[in-house]
Amino acid sequence: EGELLARAVIDASGTFLQPNPLGASGLPARGEGAAGEAGLVVAGLPEILGPERAAYSGRSVAVVGGGHSAIHALLDLAELREQAPETRIAWILRKADPVRSFGGGAKDQLAERGRLGLRLRELVESGALSLHSGFRAEAVELEGAAGPGREDGALQVRLRDGERSIGPFDRVIV
Repeated sequence: EGELLARAVIDASGTFLQPNPLGASGLPARGEGAAGEAGLVVAGLPEILGPERAAYSGRSVAVVGGGHSAIHALLDLAELREQAPETRIAWILRKADPVRSFGGGAKDQLAERGRLGLRLRELVESGALSLHSGFRAEAVELEGAAGPGREDGALQVRLRDGERSIGPFDRVIV
């Protein structure tokens, strides 16, 4: 009860228990369920720098989305990449332009949000991660066993959008 004055209000209610699926229009992509059951498509924010580190270190990882969970996953992967340079990172956006995900930079009303956006922009511009925008996933294809050095036997994941395809990936975070 009562009135509270604030310079900013942050809605952090999120969609943690109901994450968006990988597929377009709020529907799962073909094969997404099987890839999720195999642990290759992961929803939410995995502990990339913590207990789940081995699942991402030295792997090819795609992060789908432009929200704060995706940005944090990308920044964690970039930090992991500094320690394990063979880690490859792809950022997949449904939107055609990543500008909104970068936030307001140095002029952002929330300084930390601005710093996160600036760091993400640096990663894109430096080539530390590859950006694929305007992409709608229609299918996830589980391919043969993992290659050399992948002792867990993970399958590779490929995303398709009509004529375009990207991948393969060892993990996809949505």
